[in-house]
Amino acid sequence: MAGFVQYRLNCWSPLPARAENGPVDEDTEHAAEEPAGHMMEQLVSGVGQVCISASALEWALTYLTGMIAYWEDPEYARVLGRPGQPLREYKKLVPRLEAFGLGPDPGQLAADAERLLGQRHRVVHSVMLAEIRADNRGLYEAWHAKTDTTWPVVPEDLSALASDLALCAAEATAFAEAWQARSERDGWPDLSAVPDPASASPLVAAAKPDDGVTSRVRTRTPEMQELADGVAFWRTTTWPHDFHNACYQKWARENPHGNFTPDWWQDFQLPRLHAWIATRGSRHADLTARFNERAIALSAAWQEACAPFEDNDISAVTWEQVSAFPELVAEIKPTKVMSPVFTSKFCHFLLPKVFPVVDRQGLGNKWPTYEDYFRFVQHEWESADPATREELVAELTRLIIEAPGQAVSAEFPMINKITELRPIGQRHRSAGVLTAPVGCRDFLLSADD
Repeated sequence: MAGFVQYRLNCWSPLPARAENGPVDEDTEHAAEEPAGHMMEQLVSGVGQVCISASALEWALTYLTGMIAYWEDPEYARVLGRPGQPLREYKKLVPRLEAFGLGPDPGQLAADAERLLGQRHRVVHSVMLAEIRADNRGLYEAWHAKTDTTWPVVPEDLSALASDLALCAAEATAFAEAWQARSERDGWPDLSAVPDPASASPLVAAAKPDDGVTSRVRTRTPEMQELADGVAFWRTTTWPHDFHNACYQKWARENPHGNFTPDWWQDFQLPRLHAWIATRGSRHADLTARFNERAIALSAAWQEACAPFEDNDISAVTWEQVSAFPELVAEIKPTKVMSPVFTSKFCHFLLPKVFPVVDRQGLGNKWPTYEDYFRFVQHEWESADPATREELVAELTRLIIEAPGQAVSAEFPMINKITELRPIGQRHRSAGVLTAPVGCRDFLLSADD
């Protein structure tokens, strides 16, 4: 490529114009430096803007997909850490989002993101070519090896691309926030129940004959229907059919009541946390080290925030009274994405009637902090009228004692378990409730209805 000098992105520095077959003219050299240098600054700035905006778009796609698919913390890190994976994961959801009733807009978001990120890749993975013309103006082009094409590099075009990437990221973020707002209001959808149009017939609500059971279900109160649906989902899993009733008796016998020793951690708490998939994404050695560093402080926090309430349940305490303990527990497993899962399980094993548990398989990823979930449980229970509460307790008691020889343990967290099962039922409805078709942009506009 005669007349060009090649430069990598990290060492752009155009050479001054040279007289043909002669030395560099000093005046010409200084005259060339100013306009060429200014343009180079614009180019470097433009490439930086493109990279920053592209990273924001990939995070927005990761956040959106994880919100819809109920990812655990390590999944966010895995997806974001692999080039191109955020877009690939989002595109997997598009057919189900469209079948769910959002129309073509999710697919358009995927197409826009793919086009813009493709332009970003061309910018980042090209070799810059620079030449100073005789009129002291710089000419910048780039060679993209993968496609073996050369393209002109214009600072204004780079800024426009960065702006388009940022707008696309903002659209994905707005979609995620609207999905969360609508789901918290109307119940969290389970897209796994939506057939993939590529492998199934169009989504149609099948009419079922009234066999008497359906009629009885329809007469239930919404709260009782949610409980029934939550129980139905629970019993499709490997979780115990007594809703951990026997476990609560065992955990009570193993409770150190604030004497948090290394032996207790290794023999009881760490194996439980591992079995409940609360340690995923962290090495046991790291968790052990952080636990040991905080063992004395945890004992003091237990005496202050837990010991006075060992005979109470969540309806008889405030977050402010008990928060010192879970806030310290959260330090044992720092997470890249805010999550209440580890904290909730650690605390639930020790004081289950006060500390409710979060499990994303059933509940999803709705609460960024444990305080949010704690207050949600309190609100759900307090908002139910006394007659409904009695009915819910009676039904769950009946289900527990169905097993031969079972009696409800004194340690069984009745309020927390009911308020865990009801949101599970909202997400996993037995009848398969479908929403009316609504475009993605309408979905965004109606999020605050």
